[in-house]
Amino acid sequence: SPAFYMAALDSTTVTVTSAVATGLAVSAGTGDYGGTAGLSATLTSGGSPVAGKAVSFTLKGTAVCGGATGVACPTTNASGVASLAGVSLGGINAGTYATGVAASFAGDGGYVASSATGSLTVNKAGQAALTLTGVPGSAVFNSTFAVTAGGGSGTSPLVVTTSGVCSIAGNLVTMTGGTGTCTVRVNRAGDSNYNDAAEVTASANASKVSQPALTLTGVPSSAPFNSTFTVVPGGGSGSAPLVVTTSGVCSASGYDVTMTSGTGTCTVKVNRAGDDNYNAADEASASATATKLGQAALSLSGVPSTAAYNSSFTVNVGGGSSSAGLVVTTSGVCSVSGNDVTMTSGTGTCTVKVNRAGDDNYDAADEVSASATATRLNQAALSLNGVPSSAPFNSTFTVTPAGGSSSASLLVTTAGVCSASGNDVTMTSGTGTCTVKVNRAGDANYEDAAEVTATAAATKLNQAALTLGGVPATAPYNSTFTVAPGGGSGTAARVVTVGGVCSISGSDVTMISGTGTCTVKVNRAGDDNYNAASEVTASAAATKLGQAALALSGVPPTAGYNSSFAV
Repeated sequence: SPAFYMAALDSTTVTVTSAVATGLAVSAGTGDYGGTAGLSATLTSGGSPVAGKAVSFTLKGTAVCGGATGVACPTTNASGVASLAGVSLGGINAGTYATGVAASFAGDGGYVASSATGSLTVNKAGQAALTLTGVPGSAVFNSTFAVTAGGGSGTSPLVVTTSGVCSIAGNLVTMTGGTGTCTVRVNRAGDSNYNDAAEVTASANASKVSQPALTLTGVPSSAPFNSTFTVVPGGGSGSAPLVVTTSGVCSASGYDVTMTSGTGTCTVKVNRAGDDNYNAADEASASATATKLGQAALSLSGVPSTAAYNSSFTVNVGGGSSSAGLVVTTSGVCSVSGNDVTMTSGTGTCTVKVNRAGDDNYDAADEVSASATATRLNQAALSLNGVPSSAPFNSTFTVTPAGGSSSASLLVTTAGVCSASGNDVTMTSGTGTCTVKVNRAGDANYEDAAEVTATAAATKLNQAALTLGGVPATAPYNSTFTVAPGGGSGTAARVVTVGGVCSISGSDVTMISGTGTCTVKVNRAGDDNYNAASEVTASAAATKLGQAALALSGVPPTAGYNSSFAV
């Protein structure tokens, strides 16, 4: 039966009138900030659901259906449940409100109005997706790029941070390394209404920077063997040190480069390795052409000022610097074997030369020479045999010369009363001395031999027998006869003389008496070659002539004293 009473049920107050009392049980509302929530309330009466009744809802005192909201309030279903879906939570901060949801039933003729509240929980909302632009795929060390962050919700600021090989100031990201990854992160912290936004990241692969050009000074265009020069490298970046290396004919110790040869090219290189931030620098190089050194002066001793043919002397050589051996050579009138020099002639000059060839490090040494004037040897003694102590005119004898040493022939000559043909000597006179000489001329190696002589005294020949013809046995006074002398030898004329009663003119003999004997003589005197010929004579007995008649005139009959007259 109807009754009037008030009873407390949880936090719901039910006023019972004469109509049937009702009760509402409001389900807790839940939703995300800025989102929607589903509201639900159950209307019962006497423990039984009441269906078909309109139930209005408010959120924190603001109607969400009916009236000016334009949203129809839900009616209870058979289970007494009235539900309103998609109710905006706009304007309601996140949090838990114990009586945030209110439901009311206005009542009707059969049921008493009722209302109730339930808790409202507004969860923080997830923020809108964050955005991040401006992060390149790769970025070089020390470069800067600007990023643009966006998205999210709530009152917290956008926060851009980095990790890895970069740093950030504002929205400018600077690459702090050239190796690794730069990760840029954007976040937006939650607030009273929003959860933290889901972090968004983007990565840039760090890339190394090319180093500034390297420099290299102090490398000369050429440098002699064993010299040292100091180079000055520079340029580049990064933490790696400058490194000087060499190739070719040099070595390096630090920045000091020493030429290890006098031939070839020394290339000096400077490098700077890369590190986490820089690529290896491009190598810089410079070249020096190696030059050879002049060798130390050569020395040569032991060469005499003069040396005789066929003699030997030993020279001493030294000096120089190269790896080549000392070489002794000769020119002129000598030969060499090792350091022993032999004179091959007695005339001319022997020049001894010492050389040392160059090698990779040294030029050929300056030649050093010394000269010995060749002198000739005395020849062995000459000999001469076959010269008689005396030899007659026109005779020939053969001599035998020997001895000496030179390449010249033995030469037989004569002086005095002889001549030579080869080794045959002929006496050209019977008076004087024949001197036979043997000589051997010198040559390039030997002096003239000392002359050897021998002498033969010349002797005269006897002349052939003289003849005398034409001398009569008798010849009268005043008669003349002609004689014919002959024979003998040599250059003297035949001489006819007479003795006794005759006279001679040329070959005509005249009897100058009629009494006595006329002796005719023929002689031929000797000369240089012949003795005087033996005289030949012939005699004619003189005979008298009968005289012619005598006559006398001119005798005067008288003559005075002391006068003269011719008869």
